[in-house]
Amino acid sequence: MSAAIDLSGQRFGRLVAIRRVGTNKNKQAIWLCYCDCGSSTETLCGQLRSGMTRSCGCLHMEQRLRFPRQVFKHGEGYESPEYRCWHLMLKRCQNPNAPNYSYYGARGITVCEAWQDYPAFLSDMGRKPSESHSIDRIDGDGNYEPGNCRWATKGEQRRNQRKRREQ
Repeated sequence: MSAAIDLSGQRFGRLVAIRRVGTNKNKQAIWLCYCDCGSSTETLCGQLRSGMTRSCGCLHMEQRLRFPRQVFKHGEGYESPEYRCWHLMLKRCQNPNAPNYSYYGARGITVCEAWQDYPAFLSDMGRKPSESHSIDRIDGDGNYEPGNCRWATKGEQRRNQRKRREQ
């Protein structure tokens, strides 16, 4: 087992480590830190050292106030189910590191040029009818494009899926 690391007096973003106050159930050291804003917080040593925790939470709040929803020019963020769907659709078709890329982008499934822009996608597809709906390609070998996509339930998608080859 390694020796305990003394962080006393060290700065991590807006936080200054004051003293070790204990450990959690996984035996990770917990440190009391003072923030530049005047608050104090307790956080894990590993989160301080990795840069995951840089303030008591005030930095996050300041950023949210400064850029509430302006990050997305269309006025929606990740909280929108349609935006999440669009984002994941692009990812699985265009990012070779995406978990499902082998079933989409690697097979040649693409997203049409117009749908590279979220407002165009939303205009064509509209809002999801319910939380149980997700995007479905009518022709499973076709691309994501108007005329080949719909909002469908899991049952509808199951009936529309391509046959898997036996190995």
